[in-house]
Amino acid sequence: MVVMVAMVGAALAGSLFVIQLLLLVRTVIGALGYPAHSAALRELVPAEDLIDANALQSATWSVTFAFGMAIGGVVALAGPALALTLDAVTFVVAALLFSRLPSLTPPQR
Repeated sequence: MVVMVAMVGAALAGSLFVIQLLLLVRTVIGALGYPAHSAALRELVPAEDLIDANALQSATWSVTFAFGMAIGGVVALAGPALALTLDAVTFVVAALLFSRLPSLTPPQR
């Protein structure tokens, strides 16, 4: 979330280079979370349902990515500062929703 706030500040300052650099940082952080997400799915879903769960996860990601890009394109017409501010707000909402999820404990092996 700190990166998103910095991106908004860079957009307000008109610094495209800083926005791009912060976007790289945000993308790397997101990529580091993917293995944990995949591991959690294996712990939440029975083995016999894992193929269906992965398919549903992929389909959900694809649909939200497509709609997100379309909505982002429309919002970006209002300017990068507003677009990044709305993006930051969605991160706050996601963080609040994730904070309500139960913790997963590693399996005993």
